[in-house]
Amino acid sequence: MKKIIIDVDAAISKHNEKSDKKLNREKLSKKLGLSYQSVMNYQLGRVPVILETLIKISKITGTSIDELIKEIKEN
Repeated sequence: MKKIIIDVDAAISKHNEKSDKKLNREKLSKKLGLSYQSVMNYQLGRVPVILETLIKISKITGTSIDELIKEIKEN
C-alpha cells in the first residue's frame, strides 16, 4: 500500500496569498469537520488521506490535488 503525504502548509499559504480571509491549520480543520490532529496526521503521513478529504482541501484552499501531494511513499 502506498502512503500519500500532503502539503497542508503550502496549500494554506497559497490560499492566503489569494484571499483576504486568512486560513490556518485550525480553521482548515474546522471547515473539514476534522480535528486539528487529523489534519496534522495527513500532513505527516501517519494515516491514509481519504480521497473525499483531499478533494475538500483542494476546493477550500484553491490548490490542485497535484500540488497538494507532497510525496508518495511505499509502506
